[in-house]
Amino acid sequence: MKTWLLIFGCMVYFAFSWALYTIGVEPLYGLLDPPAIAADSPTYFERAGIGTNAGIDTQSIFSIGGGSAGQTATALVFRNEFGVACFDCLFALAIIYWAGLIPGVRRTYFAILMALEPQTLPTIMTLNKEIFAIAGLVTLAAYIYSGNGSGRVRRSKWLLFLTIIFSICARWEQLIVPMWYLAMESRWSPFRGKPRRGLAVLLLFCSVAWAAAVHVLHLNLGGFVAQIKGAGTITRLYSIQEKGGYFLVAIPKIIMNISGRWVTPAYFLHDYWVQERTNSWQNEYIGVFSSFVMLIMVAVAFFRGRIRVTRPAMYLAWIYCIYTSVNPFVQHRYIYPAYALIVLELSRRKEALEPVRPLPKPPALPPSYRTWTHSKTAIDSGNAGRDLPAHS
Repeated sequence: MKTWLLIFGCMVYFAFSWALYTIGVEPLYGLLDPPAIAADSPTYFERAGIGTNAGIDTQSIFSIGGGSAGQTATALVFRNEFGVACFDCLFALAIIYWAGLIPGVRRTYFAILMALEPQTLPTIMTLNKEIFAIAGLVTLAAYIYSGNGSGRVRRSKWLLFLTIIFSICARWEQLIVPMWYLAMESRWSPFRGKPRRGLAVLLLFCSVAWAAAVHVLHLNLGGFVAQIKGAGTITRLYSIQEKGGYFLVAIPKIIMNISGRWVTPAYFLHDYWVQERTNSWQNEYIGVFSSFVMLIMVAVAFFRGRIRVTRPAMYLAWIYCIYTSVNPFVQHRYIYPAYALIVLELSRRKEALEPVRPLPKPPALPPSYRTWTHSKTAIDSGNAGRDLPAHS
């Protein structure tokens, strides 16, 4: 019954998604000014040489902060928005399947909670990096959980291989996320089983690495800094970060990424209603309600005790949030893949949260011992009631 419910729900959701596709991605109704649903999809098509540009922009594909290998490859294979949307829908079904490999995860709950996040709509309908990032995190979680002795599958190296491929496709720098987790939890690591210390080391690493990139390597970050110029709080936080103080501002930046505009409620009391509408549904509606749903899920996970860093999925989510929040500007889409990890934890059955290893079977007794025991029992029963000589 649950399987049929999942299939029916996916069909309804995909039908709604395709209706949105015909309005904002490839308008079929003669709209003069169709709403902007996608974020960077046109840019990725241009990097693939499809559209206004004649050749592939290899420099942008592999640049720091602008890596788009997976998106460019997808555009080259499917050539248009329709082919990409079909691929994304099949990819989303594969992610649901991989999530179900984790012990205790109910695929139906996972799919429903993912569908509640507005950012999922453009994720499965447009050319974007988020779907690759989610796939990389879900396959890594499946790899981690399947090796605890209670999973339905054995720890598969294929899941780890898919994690690496999807991470590179999303953004080559994201490969640091699975590599960091695996390094911290390897058998040679002094931080194995100590997630809080692992996160502390990550904070120090990001702090030193960013300061070195700015002051030692003189990395050109003008494009990043230009996006936050005059943005008050985030500008002050970044000024601390570039001096090596990221570990001091990481938590505020993560909160800002998760909450988006909701961190300043006064914005919705006045500015949101009087600002000029640009017909960008991505910025005006999808992004706003995406942050709201994210806040709700974080609160639910917190009050249900599911956000503890001692849980592998949450440990991985913290690593992802710390790493992606290094960016100077606030962007809710960057934190969106961590939503999938929170949903994974919420969709697990309670009895599967702390799996109990089965007790080992006692070793089998040799046949000679069993024969001797049987003979001794027969002799003892035959001597019952007899007067045995007293010991001197």
